[in-house]
This record gives sequence, C-alpha cells and structure tokens, in this order.
Amino acid sequence: MTASATRLGWWPAMACLVAGIALRDCVVMAAAGPLGLWAFYAGMDRSAPVDAFRAALRCALAGVASILAAIVLGTAVLAAVHGLWQPSHERLFAGAGVLAVSIVTLGLRFRGEDTAESCWKQAAVGGVALAAGGAGAAIAWNLEWSACALPLATAVLMALAGWRLLREVASELLLAGHER
Repeated sequence: MTASATRLGWWPAMACLVAGIALRDCVVMAAAGPLGLWAFYAGMDRSAPVDAFRAALRCALAGVASILAAIVLGTAVLAAVHGLWQPSHERLFAGAGVLAVSIVTLGLRFRGEDTAESCWKQAAVGGVALAAGGAGAAIAWNLEWSACALPLATAVLMALAGWRLLREVASELLLAGHER
C-alpha cells in the first residue's frame, strides 16, 4: 500500500456516508462500510509497532464498530422497506458502482498478506452476497424495495468482517502478546 493511499485515512468513508445521507441513498451509505474497514486496516499498518494488547483492543473495538454499523445499515434498509423513510432510488447504478469500488478497495487491501486466504474467502462470500443482491434487484426491478438488496448484502459483509476482527484477529493478537 502506498503512503499516499494510507494518508487518505477516514476521508473516503466519511465522504460516502455524508453523500449517502445527503442523497438519501442507502447504497452510497453502504459504501462507507468497506471503506471504513479499509481505513482501519491502513491505520493498523501505519502504527504496526504497537504492543499486542493495544492492537488486540483496537481490533476488538473495530470489530464491534463494524458489527454495529452493519446493524444500523440493516435497520435503515428494513425501515425503508416498511415505509418509515423513503430513500432515493434515482441513482441506483451510480451508487452500485461506488459500492463495488469500495468493496474492491477493501479486497485489494489483503492482497499478498499471510491472512489473505481467510480474507479472500470472506470477500468471496461478500461478493456472492452482492451478486445475489444485484440479481435479486434485477429480477424484482419493479418492486420498490429491490434496491435495498445491495445494502443488505453489504451489511452481511460488514458483520462478517467485524466478527472476524473481533473473534479471530483480536484473539490471535492477544495470544501472540501472551507468548512473549
């Protein structure tokens, strides 16, 4: 990862979130999740020589935050389906493009790492979920809630990524710190 890419930090995720809220587009809001995870991993790489306990604590907190963000995103989508708020579906293809770029950015983050196998499995599950959501949206295009399939698939991806951070990465870091 280049130094200029890691300097971006949380700005892309915050920009997607603010743009999604301003546009009332839950697909663009969903793109903030994978970009936020990317920013977390980039930040962990920048401050890599920290002790294992602090790294485990940061991973656990990021995992909990990712799971909570997935719950909030899923709740927002379900509220839209039940008519509690009306998202805009005018720019669905543009939003889906932003979402795809954010997921590919997160997936590319793990290229060439030792943990790439489990990360790529997780990305594959997320990709299949997004493809299924996209296919469901294409099949049910006339239904009002069809655009919500992509944010729901992203919420599943974020929950899986958060669970992995919380359960696997934080635990491994704690064990590594204990062995020293």
